[in-house]
Amino acid sequence: MRLRVGLLLFTLLSAFIIVSCGGGEEATPAATATTKPAATTTSTQPTATASAQSVIPTPAVVGATGTIFDKAEIGKYELANVKYGGVWREQQVNTLGSLDPKLSTGTPISLYTLFAADKLVGREPNPDDILSKLAPGLAESWSISDDLKRYTFKIRKGVKWHNIAPVNGRELTVDDVVYTINRYKEKDSVYVSTYSNIESVTAPDSSTVVLNLKEPSAWAANDLFGNSEVIVPPELVAANNGTIPGVIIGTGPYILKDFKFRIGASYVRNPNYWQKDIKGNVLPYLDAVEIIIMSEPGTILAAMRTGQLDRASLRPGPILNLSKSTSDFRVFINAFAASDGLAFNTKKAPWNDVRVRRAFNMSIDKNKVSQVLNESKWVFNGPMPWSIVSDEPFTFDKLGPYYKYDPEAAKKLLIEAGYPDGKFKLAGAKLEYGQPSYTAISQVLQDSLKANGIEIELGPLDNSAYQQKWFFRTYDNLTLNHWIAPDYTLNWFAQIKFSTAGAQNISLIDDPAVNETIRNIKLTTDPAKLKQLGKSLWDFDTLGSYTVWVGASQAYTPTSSRSRNVLLRTGAGGVRIFPWLADAPRTSP
Repeated sequence: MRLRVGLLLFTLLSAFIIVSCGGGEEATPAATATTKPAATTTSTQPTATASAQSVIPTPAVVGATGTIFDKAEIGKYELANVKYGGVWREQQVNTLGSLDPKLSTGTPISLYTLFAADKLVGREPNPDDILSKLAPGLAESWSISDDLKRYTFKIRKGVKWHNIAPVNGRELTVDDVVYTINRYKEKDSVYVSTYSNIESVTAPDSSTVVLNLKEPSAWAANDLFGNSEVIVPPELVAANNGTIPGVIIGTGPYILKDFKFRIGASYVRNPNYWQKDIKGNVLPYLDAVEIIIMSEPGTILAAMRTGQLDRASLRPGPILNLSKSTSDFRVFINAFAASDGLAFNTKKAPWNDVRVRRAFNMSIDKNKVSQVLNESKWVFNGPMPWSIVSDEPFTFDKLGPYYKYDPEAAKKLLIEAGYPDGKFKLAGAKLEYGQPSYTAISQVLQDSLKANGIEIELGPLDNSAYQQKWFFRTYDNLTLNHWIAPDYTLNWFAQIKFSTAGAQNISLIDDPAVNETIRNIKLTTDPAKLKQLGKSLWDFDTLGSYTVWVGASQAYTPTSSRSRNVLLRTGAGGVRIFPWLADAPRTSP
């Protein structure tokens, strides 16, 4: 069968660490005054958005190998002659010990929960643009007060929980929404800092939920519902002594049948799902979904060749090997904005010395790192997508003076910082990382630094342990820093990653000018002002070398040839996959 190549919109967990310290001349963002935007109200149409968002172009990429990667084309809906039934099987490497959405965020948890649960505000499927805009979910519409401090949500009627104990198919209520939002505010929640701006959440009537904010924000819907925040029933939490273990009950398209740590999960079709596709077809199309945990490329390749998987995660090399043995599959490009980097715990020595951080930065040959890690394309980004602060793509030489590969200058900085001969070795200075996919970049960073007299150890962790250290900012010295943005707005990056209380501000930045800049971001949706404010935060990060950004690899997803409509997924952002199978047995639900 002819190989077809499309585009998969796959927005995942954004996760990078921006840190603050003393010990050198630092860049300071300007606290630019802004004007208050007008309040905006959604409609009930699937394409509705709650606030103005600038269009973000496709990330800058360079290089290419293999004809299967050169034939990439823009994806599209595949809803002609839809069929129902069959089992979809996808491979994942993410393992979770719990499915509690308040204890984890981003791709790892979304891959499991978004099959079964819904969000108050979702994402609009948009195959022609990497930016996925906010759209109605369990809230069919919402409005914002003139002072930007009150958000009023109209909750969809007739939505039912899964018909299993302890909810037994009862109808979703406004009390369920209020309960869930308050739960995300609890101190052990990874969202606690994001939700700390909520003064109160109330349900004045049976169809309305009102959020009152402490501080005005034009972006609260993005802040509070732009990631993995699914709505959960109080009975489920009560039945499990306050937590949600290996089970998730929701109002979503599939019902969780089985979940096994490090093995995978299985789901069956929810016959009472409320949503339809853009042509009015009943959702979902499949009878069942299986998530299978696999990490060894050879095993994954064999499963793809023999039709045991409908989608997999593979690096370009193995995909090329797959193409040599069969053409009975499709390849999608994960065209997300992303960046990888090395972050420092700047609350302790020696990482609170900017000279040390800058020396690390100038000792890493970013272009060589990209060549080693990638057999195809490399995405250049820094503290956030380049398109937030610039009208044209960046390369490493545009990330600031300390991104230049200059080992001699790095040695001089280390000598100034008190390291004889410019050599650096610190007992216990481990680079901590979690997911298996992080192993390669961690090794390359270690090797690059070692070639220039800087020795660090690698500290692989179980992904659950890594996430706990990461979100609660308890890593020891160094950590792999990584973001794949679920929300391509400056507000998301500013609030989550630069704010003093930001959930991913691991080094606890507490800079008055930064905080003032963030407040101004929240008061405007003007693209020109946002670009100016974004550039000030960008300079603060790159000049201080708080995180050493080295780019992000261009990922590819091989998919079975029988699969249809597989492009509409943005992971943590809330746009779910609704595939159907060309060889499915039925033409109706």
